[in-house]
Amino acid sequence: MSTRARRQGSAVPALGAAAFAGILVLAGAAFVLSRASNTTNAPAPAASAAAGDVKIAPDFTARLIDGGSFALSQERGHPVLILFTASWCVTCIPEVNKMAQLQDEFGGRGLSQIVLSIDPGDRPSDFDGLRRRTLGSRLIWGLDNEQRALRAYNIVATDTKVLVDSEGRISFTSVGATDYATLRREVAKLLRA
Repeated sequence: MSTRARRQGSAVPALGAAAFAGILVLAGAAFVLSRASNTTNAPAPAASAAAGDVKIAPDFTARLIDGGSFALSQERGHPVLILFTASWCVTCIPEVNKMAQLQDEFGGRGLSQIVLSIDPGDRPSDFDGLRRRTLGSRLIWGLDNEQRALRAYNIVATDTKVLVDSEGRISFTSVGATDYATLRREVAKLLRA
């Protein structure tokens, strides 16, 4: 694949054979493309965890692009919003900008957010290129080059968001563009107490 095609978002590299065959970005949403069946699976709609349907968020550690590391387990006690993305995901830019808005409103009340690259080939400089194209300079930016978080959360597309509550449970997931009002409502629910 040419570098030009990769930048334009018309085609993207595979993110590890074990993870999935490839991703096709169309109409502002990430779609999983299966080479075996040559079919495209649309992303799942946003959903909140139903009562009694509690899932503990798998712990992971990510290398931060500015140095250091991020461990989800060390964030216990306050909510964390995770965006699974990659340096080439142009449809993720508006999602990062929404996260920046959330940080302005809820960061002082305990919300943590990490923008996590799931592309094993992303280097800190690659991912910083995406950061510079967004309003998310105050967010945490990390790399999941070994795709441990990707596998633990069963991520099949970029632009997947997972909201973890203060007790380490998944309270909300969304794939693709999610309107700001929905994200704000889900975060606000966790910070009411």
